[in-house]
Amino acid sequence: PTPPSTTTTIPPSDPCLHAMALPNLDRRGSRCSLTEHATSLCDRTLKPGWYKALDDNMFHDMPTTCVTIGACSTEEPIWLNGSLPTFSDGAVLRKACVRGVIPGDCCKKKIDVYIRNCFTYNVYYLPYTDVCHRAYCFGNRECQKTTGDKPTIKVEKSSKSLVFILLGCFAGVLMVTIVVAIIVIKTKRLKIGRSRVDLQNTPPPPYYPPTHGKPIVHCGNMNGDIPLKS
Repeated sequence: PTPPSTTTTIPPSDPCLHAMALPNLDRRGSRCSLTEHATSLCDRTLKPGWYKALDDNMFHDMPTTCVTIGACSTEEPIWLNGSLPTFSDGAVLRKACVRGVIPGDCCKKKIDVYIRNCFTYNVYYLPYTDVCHRAYCFGNRECQKTTGDKPTIKVEKSSKSLVFILLGCFAGVLMVTIVVAIIVIKTKRLKIGRSRVDLQNTPPPPYYPPTHGKPIVHCGNMNGDIPLKS
């Protein structure tokens, strides 16, 4: 592409005005590891053109230091091997490096990218990658969402486990409640039975007929003293 002219104002043809939104910014952060996703981010189908990395009202730039293996949720992340331009620089050509999978291989391959400073943010002219397991890095964020990725599966498994745990706790509480209720009922029945036995075994009190003021003569027999009238 032909770099735009350097002026103090942005001309109508300037990429600052018509740059496209870079897709998959939620996975392009240098702290977003490939291990957190089921598939590698791929820029093989990226349409060549000017892009702005705008997400959640925040602009992001390509990291200017070597990223780690598997960063930006791709097997071979691409970082910027150079400095970011100022507005007066216009559109500048920079070299981007493909991070290899071998330790210490920070620049397996170089890719030409253009960068244009737009006062408060930068836009990038990015070509598509030649293989599918490579993608451009932007920002240093962690993964921002997990739709369709491994963390979603973990969340689903955790939710299922939580449901089973809650059901188990509920069943346990229900069983304890039933056992306690049975013990209470049996205890009450046992007390009632004992009370009835005590009432049956208790002898009636002795009967003393009225004397109407006359003295009572007692005589003994086998059954005890029986009051007799004199």
